Amino acid sequence: MAVTAVLFLAGVLLVFRRASLSGFDFQQFFNTFRQGDLVWLVVAAALTLFSYVVRGLRWFIMLRPVKAKPSFWNVLQATAIGYSAVILLGRPGEVVRPYLIAKSESVPLATQLAAWLLERIYDLLAVILMFGYGLALVRHDADLRESGLISSLSIAGWIVALVGTLSLVVLIGVHLYSDRLEGRITTALSFLQEHHQERVAATIRSMVAGLQSTQRLGSVLQLVGCTLLEWGCLLTVFLALFIAFPDTRGLDLSRILILMCITSLGGIIQIPAIGGGPQLASTLALTELFHLPLGTASGIAVMLWAINLVAILPFGLGLAFHLGLNWRSIRQVEESAV
Repeated sequence: MAVTAVLFLAGVLLVFRRASLSGFDFQQFFNTFRQGDLVWLVVAAALTLFSYVVRGLRWFIMLRPVKAKPSFWNVLQATAIGYSAVILLGRPGEVVRPYLIAKSESVPLATQLAAWLLERIYDLLAVILMFGYGLALVRHDADLRESGLISSLSIAGWIVALVGTLSLVVLIGVHLYSDRLEGRITTALSFLQEHHQERVAATIRSMVAGLQSTQRLGSVLQLVGCTLLEWGCLLTVFLALFIAFPDTRGLDLSRILILMCITSLGGIIQIPAIGGGPQLASTLALTELFHLPLGTASGIAVMLWAINLVAILPFGLGLAFHLGLNWRSIRQVEESAV
């Protein structure tokens, strides 16, 4: 987290430096929105909404080992509300989705927190594959070699690769040795008082139960398939959005892939109701790597953030209202889950 904060601050300083040197062109910024092709923007928004359906389906697959007949609609509702909570509350809103699913499906919260962790691992591994491919393209692209961000991207790539490798080891360990792992952890907690030990052991059993979807090859293949479909949708969203704007219409698929990876890494930081990380990462990539004017890059970055995240907000708020949830109750959900 400290490394992420430092990179975020460095990015902010770089953007402000460029803005102060060149002068931010607000007319250029607003012209970017007027130049967007509405048809392609609608296509991008529709594909984004479909990606949320795929995410709900992946969670539904992970829910089946702990619930005999889970409701896909309940999972889909919680997915829309959960991502809306992330937009409104920032990263602390992540706990809203597993909490709502656990409550609606009457399963232990620990099992859904484990499902959330497993989802993050799959997404992280997907980003690693795309980011590694993107870095390989950076090294062989003569135009991009002139950018001062190349060395920084390489370092970030190694960091992400290390985190992904550790995540993969954990996933394989849970897949092969979950029962043994549960026993080892429970034994290691024997120093606790009996009533505390029992509470911790019950939580561990629930989390292991939530990860049991990795113990069946068929379920693992389904999770991998959903992850590939999700990120394929997101790549198509980026492609459609860049076709919509004249300044990015000429970008080929390889460069769009690089930009998507950078934006995904920027998404680690979410400022409530503002975003922050994704817009900054997209702006830096479009200006430093692809040499777009700052005003144009900022406009495209804002549109990219709006389509990728804010598109789900009306549906999430509508479903929350239908379920009787409001801003205060969503905040209470977050606090209760934590």
